[in-house]
Amino acid sequence: MAAAQQVAELLVAHGQPTPQQPHQTGDRTLFAGHWSGPAQGASRRFTVSMSLTDTSGLLRGTVEHPELPCSGEVVELLISNGALILSPTFTPESECIHNGTTRLTFLGPDRLRYEWFDPGSDRVDTGELTRVTGGSGGGAAECWDGSGSIGG
Repeated sequence: MAAAQQVAELLVAHGQPTPQQPHQTGDRTLFAGHWSGPAQGASRRFTVSMSLTDTSGLLRGTVEHPELPCSGEVVELLISNGALILSPTFTPESECIHNGTTRLTFLGPDRLRYEWFDPGSDRVDTGELTRVTGGSGGGAAECWDGSGSIGG
């Protein structure tokens, strides 16, 4: 539970509500699959491409931000109230800010809100991801091609 406590402290520091009931296994299927979409960082837009798989009762996967360039692995810290908190571990050659926290919030069968919290400031990168394949959604959607507007 030390990781869950760290996440809660980080979310409070960013003025965000904290999850109340970690590891509700019924929510896990909402997040499994491949997701992609635009996000807005401090000074630029970028693509989020994420694949999540339920591995022995824990969501694990990969994340990539091709324009930054930045990629790595993610692992579930907790799930609660329709939100999944992930810990990303980026590859050493990635041009990423390390030690941040990612929160995905379920918006519907094929949509997630994406938020990445910078551990050293009040910066929060935000976006919306669309299910490309997998999971329990209503079907496949096309990957975002890097053009168009963010959000809906």
